[in-house]
Amino acid sequence: MSEPNIAVRHVVSAERSLPMSEKAKKEPAHAAAPMRLYVTLALAALAVVLLPLFVRNQYVFDVLSHAGIFILFACGLNIVVGLAGLLDLGYIAFAAIGAYCAAFLASPHFGIHLPFLAVIVIAGATAAVFAVILGFPTLRLRGDYLSIVTLGFGEIVRIALLNGGWFTGGSDGIQSIDRPNIFGYQFTFKLEAYFVLIGLFCVIGIGFGEFLRRGRLGVIWQALRDDELAARSAGINPLKYFLIAFAIGAVYAGVAGAMWAMKQISISPDSFTVDQSILVLAIVVLGGLSGRFLPVALSALFVITMPEALRGFDSYRMVIFGPILVVAIIVRSRMDGGSLTGARTSPMWQRLQQLTSRKMRDGDRI
Repeated sequence: MSEPNIAVRHVVSAERSLPMSEKAKKEPAHAAAPMRLYVTLALAALAVVLLPLFVRNQYVFDVLSHAGIFILFACGLNIVVGLAGLLDLGYIAFAAIGAYCAAFLASPHFGIHLPFLAVIVIAGATAAVFAVILGFPTLRLRGDYLSIVTLGFGEIVRIALLNGGWFTGGSDGIQSIDRPNIFGYQFTFKLEAYFVLIGLFCVIGIGFGEFLRRGRLGVIWQALRDDELAARSAGINPLKYFLIAFAIGAVYAGVAGAMWAMKQISISPDSFTVDQSILVLAIVVLGGLSGRFLPVALSALFVITMPEALRGFDSYRMVIFGPILVVAIIVRSRMDGGSLTGARTSPMWQRLQQLTSRKMRDGDRI
């Protein structure tokens, strides 16, 4: 028996109860939303391809490429935190796994020089395997306990890489990683090509994430996030779908980590500290925790580029950036009705408000 989808069932029953005139009004708007998204992504891809024709500043492409890497990180963590509702504080460990896969498979370190696309696939798959290995025993935990376990996993990976000796290069890491070569085009030190490559991967990542969010998997993840007990009672296996979310999120991190390593042509454990995990989590929180991917991408672009825009303030730039980030989060939360998850517009929140107001009226009568 297939697992019932409680959210879809409620939507279908609500649609059936609507008059025909209201259905006719609702369907075009619902159908237009994905079309607007795909048009936006197509325009973004076109802008990524055309921007190098008008901009020649290598520093701009370096910053935007770095922001693109974090867009992929944030999209992956958005699946775990925003859609599935799991707090992961060691997410950057999967990026480290992907980066070191690229270093092992495309460098003189072991004398292996695989093509770029093969390295990307292997890096993403390896990160997903580690996510399943971590998630199977730990995803039965929730809340603070899960966050502590994932935080520990992130530190274990970093310390293992730091003390790996000749195998991982220790604190020096691995240098001379091969630059990408795609269909005969050899990347050089110029950053325009990296910007286009990472930008197109970002567009694909956002589009695939929205496809998941609007599909059956996304509905099940959001049902588990909003009310796991109700989802369990409907026959949904939480562990199965949490593992899928964990694995897909790790694929994003592994692919982004591999591209990061091949762009930098060197990698070390110092690049994957817990600070990076917190930064990616802050990006997802600023994006709204609603599960949507475009706001998360814009949030990553803001968080990564703003400190660079403030570089003229020297040592005071982070002091200025901190309050700006706090104000941005407050403004973003007010856009969702005072809740970053938008929960105050959910049926559960409205039901809680009804019960609360009823108790207050009963107390007034007493």
